[in-house]
Amino acid sequence: MSLLSLSNGKAGGTLSVVRRRVVRREALGLALWVGAVLVVYGTLPLPFTLHLFLMFTWLAGSGLTFIWMSRANLRDTEDVFQESLGAVLRAHEDIITRMAMYSEAKDALTGEHLHRVRETATVVARELGLEIEEARAIGKAAVAHDLGKIGIPDAILGKPGKLTAEEFDVIKTHTEIGERVLGQSPLFELERQAARYHHERWDGSGYPDGLTGTNIPLVARITSVADVFDALVTRRPYKEPWSEGVAATYLKENAGTHFDPDVVEAFLRLLERGEINGHRPVRRVSLSAQAPEPVREAVAATAAR
Repeated sequence: MSLLSLSNGKAGGTLSVVRRRVVRREALGLALWVGAVLVVYGTLPLPFTLHLFLMFTWLAGSGLTFIWMSRANLRDTEDVFQESLGAVLRAHEDIITRMAMYSEAKDALTGEHLHRVRETATVVARELGLEIEEARAIGKAAVAHDLGKIGIPDAILGKPGKLTAEEFDVIKTHTEIGERVLGQSPLFELERQAARYHHERWDGSGYPDGLTGTNIPLVARITSVADVFDALVTRRPYKEPWSEGVAATYLKENAGTHFDPDVVEAFLRLLERGEINGHRPVRRVSLSAQAPEPVREAVAATAAR
């Protein structure tokens, strides 16, 4: 499959248009040069001064035409390049999304987790003041956060009980696996940051690098809140779903230790306005709800995974 075919024919259509434009420009340029040659060699029966005038006119016109054609061809080349680049990016994003969906299926989730995390990350980024394109980029990158779980054994991902220390060491490697899977392309820097750093904690107690505060990339800080909240309000092999109120209380209590306080505040504002879609229909929630200790232990385990 060619790169141009990856965009459902759009780049191919652009290339055809460009080819027709180039042919027309080359025909015009050829006509000008033929005219100049005829004038220079005196083929046309004209007075000498008129020959000179026409010769310089033709040469000037040919030069200007050449400059115009060069600029036009450059613009058309850029159009084709942009279409081709867009096609490649869309293909890569589709591959990453499908791989992330596969890792999600291994983790026995509902199939909508990635969509919810993406939407939540996008609206939180906007609430923090980012431009729409930046917010969308963060939302897209958040989809790749658990990509590395494709390299984690199913028995560990689906274990209903508490993980052993050895099992937890294995599951922690999914952050580094995800980063490696995404490669070194600068086009996917945000995706790599989301994959590697979404389990870092504000106080430095997270993994894999123990980063603190704003040393943790913003995309990872946002993804962490979006991911944990969705994990709390949905059923997992090791826990039942909890209410939005309990989940919101957990985020609030752990702002400044686990989570970026500014990200949590932005998230809670959106939640209170009914702009966060959890597993259940959006509704106003009480942020004073308290979870019993067994519930809080299960919630903490969810956040660690």
